[in-house]
Amino acid sequence: FRRVRENKYNSTRMKMMQSVLFIAVFCWTFVFAFDTSVYSDSQNLMGENYTLYWKVVGDTIQIGLDVQTQGWIGFGIGEPTSGSMPGADVVIASMTSGVPNLSDSYTLAKATPIVDDCQDWTLISMNRTSQRTMVEMSRLLIVNNTQDRSIVPGPNRIIFSFGQTDSFSYHGVNRGATVISFYGPPPAELPTNLPSWTLLSKNFTIPARVTTYAFTSFVLPTQGGPYHMVAFEPIIDSDAVHHFILHYCPSNTTWFNSFLNRTNTGSASFDNGYCVGQVWGWAPGMGALVLPDNVGFKVGDHPDDFKYLTLEIHLNNPASRSDLGTISSGVKIYYTNQLRQYDAAVLALGDPFVLTPSIIPAGLDKWEIEYSCPEMATLNNMNQSITVFASNHHMHATGRQMWTSHWRNFTEISETNRVDFFDFNFQQSTPVNFTIQPGDRFNTHCVFDTTSRSADTNFGMGSSDEMCIEFLAYYPRMPKTPSTCGFAYTKEYNINVSIWDINPVTSPNPLVRDPVGGDTIVFGSGGGACQLSQTQNTQNTQNTETAQNSDGTSNPNVGDESHNGSNMMTYGIMTSLVMFLWM
Repeated sequence: FRRVRENKYNSTRMKMMQSVLFIAVFCWTFVFAFDTSVYSDSQNLMGENYTLYWKVVGDTIQIGLDVQTQGWIGFGIGEPTSGSMPGADVVIASMTSGVPNLSDSYTLAKATPIVDDCQDWTLISMNRTSQRTMVEMSRLLIVNNTQDRSIVPGPNRIIFSFGQTDSFSYHGVNRGATVISFYGPPPAELPTNLPSWTLLSKNFTIPARVTTYAFTSFVLPTQGGPYHMVAFEPIIDSDAVHHFILHYCPSNTTWFNSFLNRTNTGSASFDNGYCVGQVWGWAPGMGALVLPDNVGFKVGDHPDDFKYLTLEIHLNNPASRSDLGTISSGVKIYYTNQLRQYDAAVLALGDPFVLTPSIIPAGLDKWEIEYSCPEMATLNNMNQSITVFASNHHMHATGRQMWTSHWRNFTEISETNRVDFFDFNFQQSTPVNFTIQPGDRFNTHCVFDTTSRSADTNFGMGSSDEMCIEFLAYYPRMPKTPSTCGFAYTKEYNINVSIWDINPVTSPNPLVRDPVGGDTIVFGSGGGACQLSQTQNTQNTQNTETAQNSDGTSNPNVGDESHNGSNMMTYGIMTSLVMFLWM
């Protein structure tokens, strides 16, 4: 009888112990997952596979990552004008034998990141469950060394990735990129409360050839106007869309009418001599464009208004497949009859007509070309100063680097824009803010890398050809809007000339070259002081404890005192319960 009673007691005790152990493991999993309520914002980056949390306190940002993996986690700040992996400031969180590690690194190519001289990220906590890994860390918002990128007010381009192993390895499809405003002004939102026009290609069948240009013309309604176009939203329904441009035409010419409300193939629009001006364009990586609150592209019946538009779509079919189907891509334009203060327009620099006769040799890691919009062109064609609010660099697959120097009174005053790590799939319209005065000069530079090619590369309209154009959106629109200032090549002059399509200037191009060294890439070069914020210094000196993974292995865990205290109290309670039931 006594033995039966002892067996029943032991069985009951074992069941109680199993229940408490289950509760302990359950509580451990969720107590040691970080407290998401302390974060002001969050965003799912890959559905539920990768969730980003953040909060900004003073000069510091704290980030929490909750990722469905048992391996390493990557997070990075991309180059502001590209946002791809090359040129990014990245941090990699991993565990080795249960010990967490942060590696502050940077990338110069699509390759293994290089460890920074300065380790600016501070680990707060890192924990792992049977399915997920969670890490919290912090660093200064603004940094002053060349291997890191500052997290600035407004939009920041970020990259993210994860792997399935503790040691860093290729991420495969587990990666992405996006734009996030961590603090300061949020990104401009599309004015969905406004009416819109949708301009699409008309169920155009993609031809079985490598390069196709398809055109569709539209006459915008002016009844009840004039109007201002204030936002542009791309509509892309095929990976074959290489890029597109929305051109304006001075009138309904024969060429314009040949594509009116229907889509057909044709030569590039500037070959026709009429629809050379640009209103807006899209290339891979770009999102919507929302104009400043005081600016719009004017639609009306005046000869200078944007009434006749042609959508030019460049299709890329490298395998010349015949089964790619049809496209109905284009743009949704938001407009208002409440006219804004300024009319907008676009100016193209570099080689706007893609007439460069030069050939880029194969197998070179750096080949540079320079174009000029000279002082005489702006002096002869501008009657006032203009303000530039957006810049868009455009090259093709071998493009590596691009910038334009801005000169006034024979002194370089700035660069209009610069991208040091160009990627065709990460093009964008970059917000800028500078003025152009009559007599200013611009020198546009493009650098190409043809190491992946066995044949020479031409400049031209083909997908495998190259281009070098910078588009500047500006206000106020000048009368008889000039749309191009840069390079041209004519047999008449037998020289490379500078052009401005209102009052042409025929001078060698570039007339004055920039000093050498403009292609120097500062990012990743090292130098600058290593620095920690006051918050990070406090964390490093006050908080060191041992936390645990859900499998019971230990790891250093740094956190705030309240978080540490609650974890330690929970740890003590659970340990006491287990010890009591074991006795």
